Amino acid sequence: MITTPDGTLNAASPSIAKPTERKTQATVYLFLSTNCPISNGSLPMLNRLCERFSPEGIKFVGVVPGAIATADEVDAHHQEYAVQFPVVWDRQHQLCEQLVATHTPQAVVVGVHDEVLYSGRLDDRHVDLGKRRVRTRDDLRHALNDIVAGREVQMPRTQPVGCVIESPQPVVSEEVTYCRDVAPTKRRN
Repeated sequence: MITTPDGTLNAASPSIAKPTERKTQATVYLFLSTNCPISNGSLPMLNRLCERFSPEGIKFVGVVPGAIATADEVDAHHQEYAVQFPVVWDRQHQLCEQLVATHTPQAVVVGVHDEVLYSGRLDDRHVDLGKRRVRTRDDLRHALNDIVAGREVQMPRTQPVGCVIESPQPVVSEEVTYCRDVAPTKRRN
């Protein structure tokens, strides 16, 4: 995990280098959560995609928004799930805001000219929270195949399905969310 002492992203770090550095074709920002079951369940597949596409010039960076976890929880989660790509703690939600990330998991693929090539779900396995179906489309993999082949991404936007990324500012709300209200109590029991 790469952060500066005040919790802001360290843009000088080689682990979050721009796509134009080190002959990278694109960078996949993967918005993840330590508490979201859909996000955690996707990590083995994301490790496989990283292994498959890294040699093709696709860089992977995990991003855990600050309202979801602490720096220590992000580090422990990275180790527990044997994540094969660097993970940053986006304490101030800088990347969430810049890349308009709304859910975990969500992939945002940025090209060499800072253009968003793909944003959305990883695949169509989840219709909604708690509602699964047989996967018929690997949206992120298809987008990466298009990029590596030099083609325009056929489906550049899909609706992400998962846990909502909470605002870093306290929000007065009666709505119960899984990441904020349910998962921490399950973890303690």
